[in-house]
Amino acid sequence: MLASATAKHVNNQIREYFDGERGEEILHTVVKGYFSGNTGMNLMGELVNKHLESEQGRRMMVEVINNAMRSVADRFSERIDRNTKKLVADVARLDEIESLEKRNPQYLDDFLSRPKIQELKERNVTVALTVPLRKGKKYHPWMLKEYLLKLKKQFGSQFRFVLVLDRDGSFVAELDPDELEKKTVEVYELFNKPAGRLSIADAKSQLSQLFGSYCTSSISYELTIQQALMKPIWREPAKLKEDMPVLDSSNKFIGTTNREHLIMSLLD
Repeated sequence: MLASATAKHVNNQIREYFDGERGEEILHTVVKGYFSGNTGMNLMGELVNKHLESEQGRRMMVEVINNAMRSVADRFSERIDRNTKKLVADVARLDEIESLEKRNPQYLDDFLSRPKIQELKERNVTVALTVPLRKGKKYHPWMLKEYLLKLKKQFGSQFRFVLVLDRDGSFVAELDPDELEKKTVEVYELFNKPAGRLSIADAKSQLSQLFGSYCTSSISYELTIQQALMKPIWREPAKLKEDMPVLDSSNKFIGTTNREHLIMSLLD
């Protein structure tokens, strides 16, 4: 009787000790040390394997895999316009810088010194110059080239696009600044043509001949992620990492996305 009472008393003391902060710390250290060793790791592996070999373990694994696949499938069918904040990257548009046709380099220098421009540079935002077609403006090839050079000097790799837009702001083409710089003489006549002498179909055809058919490619934000990933442009290895313009239902440019960005969104 005495031995039983003593054992019970000792047991209570041990329980009280290990329920305390110090006891918990010791137990944590001992358990961690044990399972960090070969014996503990082997035992843990045996327990996991035994569980996975059971019917309950197999059901659990199938359920986990099915849930993961269902989640990816649901995201595949998600429309881009349902999550533009996540799927579409913002682009800061320098809308024509107001006076590209004025042939005034000083204006551009003054414009680029504004606090707003400095803020864009500090935020490392992608920048695009816009050039509208069919508005009866008079662009000079020398002036266009000067703007391209100064914007590249100001923004470096941030200056990635020249957006060619129709007079109502709808998307026509996206050009690489370096490629456009090489062909300013060839395109300036196209840029200067009034609406009555140039259709959008003709403009796209001429730009495609100069810069490649991909320059007029775009993605509607009404497409699903799966449909966007199947765009023919991304079948070309050289274009796998290219950013694509994303357009709204009015054919207006709202930003860019790329294949890697869309695929990664399925895994988030």
